[in-house]
Amino acid sequence: MKLRVGRRLSFAALIAVCALALAACGEKKDALSAPSGSDQPLSLMLDWVPNADHVGIYQALREGDFTKAGLNVHVEIPSDPATPLNLVAAGKVDIAISYEPELLRFFQARFDLVPAPAELGAVGEEGRARTASVG
Repeated sequence: MKLRVGRRLSFAALIAVCALALAACGEKKDALSAPSGSDQPLSLMLDWVPNADHVGIYQALREGDFTKAGLNVHVEIPSDPATPLNLVAAGKVDIAISYEPELLRFFQARFDLVPAPAELGAVGEEGRARTASVG
């Protein structure tokens, strides 16, 4: 008798776990809703000519995802891949896509930054930090 009760409880626990696992398999869908009023204009400058990196942008344009979010996105293509960051800084475009090295060079030139030597902060065999002279 005691064995049957244990099996029934185990079976009930197994059913509960399976039900929870199936309930967790559902898909959550978030709905985008635009704020009231007209769409906000947004100029987006690419890093270069349209390519596979920009598929998500063009898909969102085609499917109206930006419009659903209240944005009127205008995609621009630069004549030089170094210009997007300068145009954002000058206020000519709202946002831009750029490569990491271009971004680092932009900030280095704009804020007069000096790159740290590769050895700076490296730990020597004695367990002490090695320092490198700059310049």
